[in-house]
Amino acid sequence: MVAVAWLYTFSHYQAVKQQLSEHKSLVAESASILTRFTDQEIRLLEYLLSGDRSSLASYERTKLDLLASIQSAKALTSREPLIQHQRIASIEQMYRRWLKDFAQYAVGVQKDSDLTAAEKSSYVSKLLLQHTGKRHADRMTVLLNEYLKSERMKIEILEGNEFALMGLMVLLCVSFLLILGVAVIYILWQCKHDYTAFYGKLLAAIEQVYLGNYGYHLDTERNPEFKPITKAFNKMSDQLSVLDNAQTGLMNWNYLDRMSHEIRTALNGITGALEIMKVDKVDDEVCETMSLIEEGAGVLVRIVNDVLDLSKIEAGQLELDFQTMNLKNCVESIFRLSKVETRDMSVSLELEYDRDLPLYIYSDEKRIKQILINLINNAVKFTERGSVKLAVKKHNQTTEHEECVRFEVIDTGIGIEPNQISSIFDLVGSEDRSGEYQYGSSGFGLKLCHNLIKLMSGNIDIESERNKGTRVYFDLPLIQGTLNVPEMNTHEIEKGRYQGKKALVVEDNGINRIVAGAFLEDLGFHVTFAINGQEGVNAAASERYDAIFMDMQMPIMDGIQATSIILQRDSDAPPIIGLTANVMDDDIHQCINAGMVTVITKPLSIGKLYGVLVTVDI
Repeated sequence: MVAVAWLYTFSHYQAVKQQLSEHKSLVAESASILTRFTDQEIRLLEYLLSGDRSSLASYERTKLDLLASIQSAKALTSREPLIQHQRIASIEQMYRRWLKDFAQYAVGVQKDSDLTAAEKSSYVSKLLLQHTGKRHADRMTVLLNEYLKSERMKIEILEGNEFALMGLMVLLCVSFLLILGVAVIYILWQCKHDYTAFYGKLLAAIEQVYLGNYGYHLDTERNPEFKPITKAFNKMSDQLSVLDNAQTGLMNWNYLDRMSHEIRTALNGITGALEIMKVDKVDDEVCETMSLIEEGAGVLVRIVNDVLDLSKIEAGQLELDFQTMNLKNCVESIFRLSKVETRDMSVSLELEYDRDLPLYIYSDEKRIKQILINLINNAVKFTERGSVKLAVKKHNQTTEHEECVRFEVIDTGIGIEPNQISSIFDLVGSEDRSGEYQYGSSGFGLKLCHNLIKLMSGNIDIESERNKGTRVYFDLPLIQGTLNVPEMNTHEIEKGRYQGKKALVVEDNGINRIVAGAFLEDLGFHVTFAINGQEGVNAAASERYDAIFMDMQMPIMDGIQATSIILQRDSDAPPIIGLTANVMDDDIHQCINAGMVTVITKPLSIGKLYGVLVTVDI
């Protein structure tokens, strides 16, 4: 309230100060009008009595200055009450009468060349005796003096108001400072109380950790000053808990590692014996029994590996192997394997793959396969009939504003009870398995997937409805990779290896076309050429090629646009290999993002070309 009152008073003070300034300017202009009019009268009389032209020039200059002062005074009174403006207008009217009835007529007589000096003197004397100019001048002087008097009275009033408002502002400032001082004292007292209470809680929490209660958390504080300390303490407590668990987990992992070695040794003997028995001729019934034993052994090996990997993660011993990988090939290989495993079931498998994903990403291919196999196997197990769909797409994480790869496994199976979804990642070895969403009989599958995904800086979640199906999805950071292609030596190149295969070279430079065509023909390709991206698109649509080599910069349509169009039109398009003289990372990534499997930088050599063909597996 005090601040609002001060602001209101200050604004009123500024308005009074502005009015005071304007009235002082108006008084100065009015005094200037009076002074200049007196001077003009003197100059006019000097000219009329002596005929001195210098006096006439001074008279004219003073007249112009006086008119300017009157206009300035009128402008200053434009925002004043109407009567103020009318007073200045009356002064101007009286002045113009004086000019018309006396001054201009007298000057005209004095300038008249047809009159003699005696006649001029006679006319001037008559004008002065008539007192016409004197009456107008006196009236104007009276008006100006009255106006100046009223304005000076207003100035005195405004100065009094200004002083009073200034005093009120000082009083309000003092009041505000007193209130502020009281508030500061109260805040300091409250802060002391809060700090005492918080540090009491902190000492109690430290004592809990000292007694071995690792993972003990301080409650989140509302006071922002305590939040960094609370966050740091809770993080430290969590790390101590992890270290404690890791020590226990490391002992468990060492034991499990030895145990899994013994189990795998025994399983190796079983599977080896089965292979030997398959060599001999056995009847169908025995062969079917052997297949069941072999399948069970495979499941047991997978369970042992899952348990061992989970123990490694908990012991902090599992290391990821991040490399450039072909994401599409990885997903399709998992899908093909799952199709084979479910060929005798009443479950259909579907694959949905987003073509906007880059072909190569930087990740751990082995762990992605392990996660997908677990998720798909589980979905198939709990889907008696219907479908299981694997979807892979590009996804934007709105919270972190980063691109990621989203993997989804969607089934039409028995689903999960709503009260089990929140704790599903901790279900291990539950006694009631009729409705739980578990992998095999071990219950380690989801927990392993959850820990692997977290280790890869991703996250996993589940959506499910009982008897309607389940959707498990997880996101991994999308880090684009580029295919590293070795350049083969001359003695390693197998000429004629690609006999009977067709290649399309899209290149606008004639020399580069000749060089690329010669290398490809040496390797056995039948080569077709296109000189720009549009011709390349048309050629790819009219004939089937085993490989397409695409320049990046071309007229009419560049290689980036042409690649995108070819891949959009044909979901089973041949691999498109970029040819470019640009070596900047942004240019290479632009080609990979468009869908090219890799990029060969110019100058082209047969070693580079052969290395790409072998790596891409044309």
